[in-house]
Amino acid sequence: MNKIVLNEVMIDRCVTKCLNKFLNERKEQLVEYFDKHLVDLRNYFNKTPHEKNLFIISNGQWFNSVKSVLESCLEDEDFEDADESIAEYGLECANNYNLDEFAKVLYDYPRFTKLIVDGIKLINGRDYEPCSLEKMDYIRDVKNEWLIHFTHASENIRKEGFKQGVYTDWDYRDMLLATAFTRLGYEEEEGYNFAYSLSGNDYLNTASNLDNYLYGKECVIFQASGVEVYHHGDKDKQVIFWGPSAKNIISIKQEDGCWYIESIKTKRRLIIGKNQDLSLKTVISWCLKNIQQYRKHLGLSL
Repeated sequence: MNKIVLNEVMIDRCVTKCLNKFLNERKEQLVEYFDKHLVDLRNYFNKTPHEKNLFIISNGQWFNSVKSVLESCLEDEDFEDADESIAEYGLECANNYNLDEFAKVLYDYPRFTKLIVDGIKLINGRDYEPCSLEKMDYIRDVKNEWLIHFTHASENIRKEGFKQGVYTDWDYRDMLLATAFTRLGYEEEEGYNFAYSLSGNDYLNTASNLDNYLYGKECVIFQASGVEVYHHGDKDKQVIFWGPSAKNIISIKQEDGCWYIESIKTKRRLIIGKNQDLSLKTVISWCLKNIQQYRKHLGLSL
């Protein structure tokens, strides 16, 4: 009888421990998933076509173009009377550099909104610069996945994390960035960064073109949540993540086309690849497979 009671107690403790562990893990995942930075990012890239047009109009870059379109509309004899008051209000907003207010009114007028955006593009022609919403399409949410980021300073990122990035306001006007190497769009503070998901092979194209020095000749792999988008400019899938959220960062370097990982304890190479375009995948695969065994050499506390 005592044995049965003891076993029941042990089972109850075991179940309670496992349940608490599960709930804590789920809590961490939910907190990360609903982090303000990721929620804002997700909402931004999930705009409808009409909402995208409203964003283009509210972008301060096109004040003069919006004014020209509205003036042309008011001068057109065939312009519908129903839209005249809206156009006049828009012109007033444009003169006061307050197109955000005009965009709120246009929310109920998708046809007129599209007419204005088409006019902006027609006026500017080749000089029209698409915003990030037009250059990137939302694909999916990324939840605590292994990502890869190419850089010239993998060791600094491993030690300090992502200290620089694109810090944007609600409209993400600066999201069309290049790289930390070019400094375009980046601030001297924490922000958003780009990476590739290791669940796909897009990163291998970058790894095989290191001579272009586009992103850097080193890389880091790490875990983070974010939003995966298709980048029409770069013609590949990329993940946008909030820099400070990156964890378990591992530095991977290369020399003469050979990728390798160094032990932070002994400074000896743990694995060396052989072929520039395939070896990175081999090194990463080895690393993730043996991450628990070599966690101290990698500087991780898993």
